[in-house]
This record gives sequence, C-alpha cells and structure tokens, in this order.
Amino acid sequence: MGKTLVGRFCSLAVVYRWALGIVGLLFCGGLGAQTHLRNYANCPHDSLISVLRAYEDSLALASSMPVLRMDYTLRVTEVGVVGKEYRIYRCQALYDSLTALIDAVDFARATPPVVDTDSISGVTGTGATFHAKVTSDGGEAVTAQWFRYGTSAAGLVDSAAVAGTSTPFSASASTLSTGTTYYVAGFARNAKGTLSGDTLSFTTWAAPTVDTQAASSVTDTAATLNATFADGGSAVTATGFKYATNVALTGATDVAGSGTTSPFTGALTGLTLATQYWAVGYATNAVGTTYGDTISFTTLAAAPSLTCSVPSVTYDGHTYPTVMIGNQCWLSENLKNDDYNDGTPIPGNLADATWISTTTGAQAIYGEGVSAVNSGSGDEVANLGTYGRLYNWYAVNTGKLCPSGWHVPTDAEWDTLASVLGGGAVAGDKLKSTTQWAAGDGGTNTTGFSALPGGGRNRFGGYYIGEGTNGYWWSATPVGSNAGFRYMTAGDSQFYGSNFGLRSGFSVRCLQNTLTAPVVDTDAASSVTETAATLNATFTDGGSAVTATGFKVATNAALTGATDVTGSGTSSPFTGSLTGLTASTQYWAVGYATNAVGTSYGDTITFTTSPAAPAAPAAFTCGTSTVTYDGYSYATVLIGSQCWFQENLRNDSYNDGTSIAGNLNNTAWTTTTSGAQAIYGGDSLNNYAVYGRLYNGYAVNTGKLCPTGWHVPTDAEWDDLETYLGGAGAAVKLKVSSSHTPAWNGNNSSGFTALPGGGRNQGTGLYTLITDRGNWWSSTSSPSGNWNRYWSTSNSTPIRFDATLRFGFSVRCIED
Repeated sequence: MGKTLVGRFCSLAVVYRWALGIVGLLFCGGLGAQTHLRNYANCPHDSLISVLRAYEDSLALASSMPVLRMDYTLRVTEVGVVGKEYRIYRCQALYDSLTALIDAVDFARATPPVVDTDSISGVTGTGATFHAKVTSDGGEAVTAQWFRYGTSAAGLVDSAAVAGTSTPFSASASTLSTGTTYYVAGFARNAKGTLSGDTLSFTTWAAPTVDTQAASSVTDTAATLNATFADGGSAVTATGFKYATNVALTGATDVAGSGTTSPFTGALTGLTLATQYWAVGYATNAVGTTYGDTISFTTLAAAPSLTCSVPSVTYDGHTYPTVMIGNQCWLSENLKNDDYNDGTPIPGNLADATWISTTTGAQAIYGEGVSAVNSGSGDEVANLGTYGRLYNWYAVNTGKLCPSGWHVPTDAEWDTLASVLGGGAVAGDKLKSTTQWAAGDGGTNTTGFSALPGGGRNRFGGYYIGEGTNGYWWSATPVGSNAGFRYMTAGDSQFYGSNFGLRSGFSVRCLQNTLTAPVVDTDAASSVTETAATLNATFTDGGSAVTATGFKVATNAALTGATDVTGSGTSSPFTGSLTGLTASTQYWAVGYATNAVGTSYGDTITFTTSPAAPAAPAAFTCGTSTVTYDGYSYATVLIGSQCWFQENLRNDSYNDGTSIAGNLNNTAWTTTTSGAQAIYGGDSLNNYAVYGRLYNGYAVNTGKLCPTGWHVPTDAEWDDLETYLGGAGAAVKLKVSSSHTPAWNGNNSSGFTALPGGGRNQGTGLYTLITDRGNWWSSTSSPSGNWNRYWSTSNSTPIRFDATLRFGFSVRCIED
C-alpha cells in the first residue's frame, strides 16, 4: 500500500502545501528508500493535525459518506528539553495515521459483491447444475459463494455449497422432485455483505404423459392399438401396450410400440373373435414409465352362419323371406311398403311432372301415374306383386324406409356382398333370379337373393324404363349431388355400381342391422366437489335394446375392488351419481351398458375431488381501486388473496415504452415469432372498447405486458383462483351477469367481470368466437406454447388449454 498511499498524500500535500511545508516535501520524497536512516525533521504537532483533519473533511465531502475520525498519536523518538520540541523519525506518525485513514475510507466505500446467475445445465428428473460468476468484488475480497433454490421465486429455501472463491463458480443439486419448476440464484459474500444474482428457473424432467386412443382396423382376429405421448422433457426410449380380456388387465400381454415418437401404434394378431379386450398404452423415458387410460374394443363376430336369425319379416302387411349371404342377412324381395316404419304415408301415384320436381320422399309402382308412352306394361297390380315399389332417394334418406332393425345398404355393404360372391364381374349372375329376366338372360340365383328386373323411373321425364331387362337398387350413400346405386342387365353377369340423380325411381332391398354388444364412451366427470361427482357416458346400442347401464368406480387405475353404481337409465346418454367421496382424492371410473348380445365397457376416465374448503384467507387488500397504465385506468378486484385487474388489457406498448406490433394481416399474424397485438376484427370503436386487445404468446413471454408491480398470471395462479371459487362452477362466478350478455350466463359474484372476447386463430389469423368464448393467457409454458384458460356460453367450469404462441387471447394482470 506504501507508494499508493504516499501518492495520495503527495496530491493532498500540493493542496495543503501552506501547512505541511518541509514536512510534506520530506515525506513525499523517497520515504521507502531512506527509512533505515535516522533523518529527523521538525513536525509541529498542531499543524499536522490540522492538515489531516482537513483531509478527512475533503473525503467526507467528496464521497458523501461518513469518514472515520482517526486518533493521530505521534511516535516520539527524541525530545529536546530546550524549547520542548518533538523529534520524530521521518514524520512516521503522519504516515502511519494517514495509512489507517485511507484504509478506513476505502472500506467505507466498498460494496457487497455483484453476482450474475449464468445458466442451468445437466437437468434430469432429480438433478441440475447451477452456474454463476462474480462480476465485481465490490472492493473487498470475496470470502464465500453458494446457490439457493426452491419451488418459488420468493422462497429459495435450499442451499448448494460452492468450494473456494474463484469465479465463475458452480454447484449441483441431486434430490429434486420430478416434473417440478425450480428457481435458483447465485450468492456471494465479502466483508461488506452478501448479494444474490438474478433468479433463473428450470423444470426437471417428468415421466411421459400418455393418451391411449381408440383401437382401429378391428377384425375378428386382429386390431391396431393407438396412443400419443408428451415426453416430459426427457426423450422417450420405449413405447408399448398391455392388453387383456379383463378391465383390470390381469395377466396382460405386452406388445411393443411402433417407435419412440408420438403417435405410436401396436399391432395385435391372433385375437379371439367376438371378444371384448381392454388395452392401455405406455411410454418410458429416463424418469420412468407412465400408462395412459384404459380403452376397450370388441373383435368382430364369428364367420357367418348359413341362415338369418329370423326366416322372414312381416312389414306393412307383407311378409318377406330372408336370406343369408356371407355374414349379411337380406330380405330376398324388393320392398313393397307405401308407409314409412313410423306409419307416415309415402306419397305415390305421382304424375310425371310432379315426380321430376319433388324433393321429398315418393314411391311409385311401375307404370302408374304416367301419360307418356313407353311406360311399361300398365299392370300395376302385377308389377307391385312381382317387383315391389320404386322409391326416389329422398325416401331412402329419411332412414325410415326399412322395417325396424333393418336398413337400406350403404355402398360399402353392397361392396361386401359383391366381394363375398367373387367380385362384381361375376356377382350379378349369382344374384339374379332364374325367371322374369329376358329369355335366356337370367342368372343362377345360387345366393337366393332373387334379383328381378324391376326397371326404374326416369328423373327427367318421369317415365318408366327397363322392366324385364334391368334391375336398379338404391344405396344409402350420397355421392356429391347424387347417390350411389347398383344395377344388373339382362345377358350380363356383371354387378355394376354407379351413382345417379336423387329423383330417379329405383328398387330397394333391406339389410339387417348387425347385432353387437353396445359401444360405450365414458365421458369426463362433472359437478366434481369435495365429496361428490356425476359420472357421464353415452352408448350406441349395437342393434339390440340396452337393458342396463352403470359405472365401476375405484381409487386405482386397475379398478381393483371397484364399487358398482347404477346408471340413470337405459337410454343414451346416462349418468351415475357419486356421493361420500374423499376430498383431494383421485378416482378412476368406467361406464358400461348391457344388451341381449352382452355387456361392454367404455374407456377408463379419472377425476380428482376438490380440496377441503380452504381456511379464510389472510387479510389482504389491493391497496388501490384503480391502476392507470398506458393512458387507461383499470378497476381492480380482490378475489381471495389475489388482486386482479377487473378488465382485459388494452395497451399497445410494453411497460418499458416499447411499442407492441399491431394491425397485422392474417399472413403476418400466423408467421410472426415476436410479440404482437390485435383488436378483434379491427373494430376499435366497439370491440376494443368492450373487450380490450388480443395478444399473442410471444408478447406475454416478454414479461413486460403488465404494468410494474403486476404480471400475467401463472398457470398455478389460475388454479388458485378456480379453487377459491369452488372449482366446478367457477366460470359462472367469473362471467359477467346475464343482463350484460344474455347468452354468457354468469352471475359475476367474484367481481372478475369476464367477457367473451373471442380470439385470433394461430393457423389462419381469423377472428373467432366473440360473444361465445373468452380466452386468457397464463405465463406458464406448456408442451405447445403456454397454458391458457377459457370458458364459453355453455360451460360452468374454466377449461385449461395448451395453446401455441401464435394464438391471440385476452390478458388479465395480477398483482405481484
């Protein structure tokens, strides 16, 4: 320190040369080189003290901080009695005292160290490594460095030690929880105190999240299983499925998945026909293996029997024989009825002009109601008895033409018939009756289908054509502005397929509905509270009336020891009422339905009961009834312990004054990767005034959208809001009252005053759903972008949605 301090004193000596005189000169000139000599000088005590005190005062003025007042004690070496004059060695007392003074001032001016928390690396499911550096020691040596971390930015409760004081520095944590967001900051200490760096966040890996989807390509012995996953931050290394013939998957077979990317599939072979199976998809990463929900499917029935389940069907006064072809049961005659199966008459005996202009169901007997020539034999009674009636496609499309349990075949079902018979090229010969066709042009009728050349009625002129040479049969499948049909001609073994206009008059054959066990879909639980819930499901009856419905409920995914809950009825949809549940508990449930064929189960769903009612929150106030920001005053509202803006944001600048890009066309909106805002439909007069602006997720993620002291709420803060308002039904309490927007259906008991401001589509840039839905961003990242909340006119519970950052949604601010 010697020369530096001497230099400082030398500068001061110039200023105070009048007081130091020769002492300053001697002291400033080579003290270090002559300290071993006994070279004395006169050092008048009072003068020295005056100079030092003046130096103290100058430091205090220059630094604007207290300066320690020193005790200037002279080191006396010799004392002359005569004149009482002190002799000191090279003014050593002055040097020593000034050294102590400057050291004290330097310490007073020193600060705690400045730290920069650099990054987080090596994140796993349970660990991570933290990195930081000291960018300034503050004028005093750093004596300790460490990190603090925790699950909230305001609660860094855990510590990671750092050995040594070199910079940059790092430390690791190895006992973290999986799938959890942590916050971390670096710390450093010197003699002046401790400071932390900026706080960073990271999320540990979680096990994958798996969704088992419906099985596809189900046959009598095979099926394809399907699933998707979100990887939880760690690459998936294996996928697969487990399946069995019981809902608990006891003794399940394991099938490897098609790969380690989402979606993935599993191929099942060697299954038993007409059997119900249950299956679940799974995925594995470095954290562990996760299973999805359990789905169910039923393999197709056995090879067809040789006879139909009924030998004949009586309908509208006529008895029709049945015939089994492959696994299809057909009526072996053309339809003759002039009423629908609900008893409603089908208009008939229409004149040509009426026939070709009608757009509703109609029927005709070959030869009746015409005035033109070439209209057939004119023997309507004989034609009805032999060929049945002709119907336009409008009658087919009512779905009421065939008797109950039967239907007009689709194109696919006609194709199946042709395939069973060896293909369309030869099927016609096997389907044709041996009689009624032109001489020598009949078929073999080896199938018993007994197809007859009943002709048809023309869609343009209304006249009849083809009796004795052509047979035409409708399909139930529309084809553009036409509809499918099948036809055969005399002297040709081909069974043709084509499509024709809807006003044509063709014959109809009915095909029996395939009877199967019901197909059940277990829907999400509703009205979930601490101790109760409503289960929901739908079914299709499989062609046989459902006689019982219900649910199985348990606190484990395998439904071991499940409780049986009777369904609300035997029509779809049906519900099940649960009471006496335990708060904050996860339950699994599956719906089932029974008909004459058997009982089928839907997919397994899960729900969690609400937490026990929270204790009254600590006293908390917003502190202000309004907040003025970017030229607009927002009302505030206290809900529980959270203080919210009572209105959607409308600013077009960030809180640092930077403009937020706006007025983007659809293409610009869907391609930008930076912050942007929009007014719904560009209507600033109406929509802006009521609903504020829409922002993309990039604007949200700047962290500068809300005013200072406020922020875009996190996903957890939205959860807290919903929980405080009771979970199920919270949206009703958040929406404005129905008097403001009749279809919005809220009571606004919370004062949140939510409005259905719609949104802007991320893929098209179009504005959608205003007055029907409100969407609000969270600042928490999701697999696709950020989580958000929305609710519409129809739902009473807020819905959590994973949205890409290019969506345009409303924003509410919450106080820090």
